[in-house]
Amino acid sequence: MVSITTLVVTAILAALVYNFFFKKKNYAGKTPPGPKGIPILGSLLSISFKPHIRFGEWVKLYGNIFSVKLANYNFIVISDHKIAKEANNNPALIGKPDFVLFNIFADGNYGIFASHGQVWQEQRRFMLRNLRDFGFGKSTMHSLVMEEVNDYVSWLKSQEGQSISLNRKFTLATINSLWMIMTGKRFPQNDPQMTDFLDSSNKVFTDLLKSPVVLFFPRLAQAFPKLFGWNRVLELVDQNMEFIKKPIDEHRKEFSADVPPRDFIDSYLREIEKTDDPKSSFYKKSGDHSLDVVLSDLFGAGSETTSSTLTWAIMYLCKFPEAQKKFKAELDQVVGKSKQPSLDDRKKYWGFLLVILVFLNFISS
Repeated sequence: MVSITTLVVTAILAALVYNFFFKKKNYAGKTPPGPKGIPILGSLLSISFKPHIRFGEWVKLYGNIFSVKLANYNFIVISDHKIAKEANNNPALIGKPDFVLFNIFADGNYGIFASHGQVWQEQRRFMLRNLRDFGFGKSTMHSLVMEEVNDYVSWLKSQEGQSISLNRKFTLATINSLWMIMTGKRFPQNDPQMTDFLDSSNKVFTDLLKSPVVLFFPRLAQAFPKLFGWNRVLELVDQNMEFIKKPIDEHRKEFSADVPPRDFIDSYLREIEKTDDPKSSFYKKSGDHSLDVVLSDLFGAGSETTSSTLTWAIMYLCKFPEAQKKFKAELDQVVGKSKQPSLDDRKKYWGFLLVILVFLNFISS
């Protein structure tokens, strides 16, 4: 009698062989040169250890534009700032790949990160215009940021003499500035709802990284969801989306088109209400789901990247105390010890921008 294990292994091998040898490719034409890789896995094993070094080696071998196959995905890698900027502004290249990291939250052509074509243009245009209207990227946002800075410094002083983890606190401080614009509310330090959400968000990505099958062979993971952890990832995503939907549901209960919008959610609900074009991404249920996804996208984009950068910056300042003292002395000379730094101080002290650029250079490498 054939065992269950044998059947599963046979099915997996059959799926992989079909995917590599028989599945019709979705691209045509010439691709840039690049590493050959091996059947099924491509060059995945080559980047399993210190991938940034391997990519640097490939740049030397194949130039600033090369192709690489990683399991089920074909990538074009650009390692030149000018070329990357041109590509980013090319309308022909604004499409998004069918990648599990993009699709797992959006579940289709919704939001900003996973969307493409007209949906992406429509959502992006609305998002940028309305975030600016509520102060994003303007001097009016300075007070929101400084409120979080003061809250963070107060917490930091209360932890004197103890071992602490900075990353989560930076994440909360970063989120609150953006969350206030989007929802009209902020979270206090150690808020249990936010703590659970941050834990859940972190687990989504750690679980994806722990399971290369989910990341690079999602259809295989979906065929055997318990075996490869697909069910667990979906469960965490559902938890995250429930958190995101709470402020939206609260706004729907209080929403009135006759009252000026208080925040980004109100503006979005107003756009949904006035849209009568079935092709629009703001139309009825499409608009409702798009709002969920856009909020999730903004949450992810506005938190992890900034908090990670700040955490690394603190680490480098601790690693090089003499540089830290020099930086602090120069900052005190320009700003003074009696007041807090502001965005206007950037014009007075170019060394501050230089320090940030050095941090970004170290962190990105």
